[in-house]
Amino acid sequence: MKTNKILGLALLFSAISVGVVSAQQEQKPVNNPQDRIAKHVDRMKQELKLTDAQVAMMKDLELSMLKERQQMQKNVQDLRKDFMSKMKGHEADMQKILTPEQFQKYQAKMQRMKGRMEGYKMGMRDARKMDRPAMRHGMNGNDKKHQAPSDVPSTDKDAQSQK
Repeated sequence: MKTNKILGLALLFSAISVGVVSAQQEQKPVNNPQDRIAKHVDRMKQELKLTDAQVAMMKDLELSMLKERQQMQKNVQDLRKDFMSKMKGHEADMQKILTPEQFQKYQAKMQRMKGRMEGYKMGMRDARKMDRPAMRHGMNGNDKKHQAPSDVPSTDKDAQSQK
């Protein structure tokens, strides 16, 4: 009985360890930007039949673009911090000027605007997920100004091609 328990535990342990080892050997997602670039360029090499010289140039191009993109992201983050700091200062100045009731109304208005902006952002995210453009005013097909008139007379070429 004791040997059966030990044997059962040993089998269970070996099954778990085999599962862990096989999970570790499965392809892990590439998180390193340089590895993603290398994988991307390799796919391009196969799909486009790039030469070795083209592969080297593509890797250099993609790496330089990565560095530029990272710098731009850092700049955007810095600008956002500066902007948020200025907005807090602006709000503090407004609080000094407005009465408590006025400031409360102002804050409520700002919260409503923030909610609308979040809704707009969500709409944009959903549109990207579905791989289609977001609906914008004048772009959703309901705006008559942007549609071709249906009563445009056909040209002589159109009439001749129908004969």
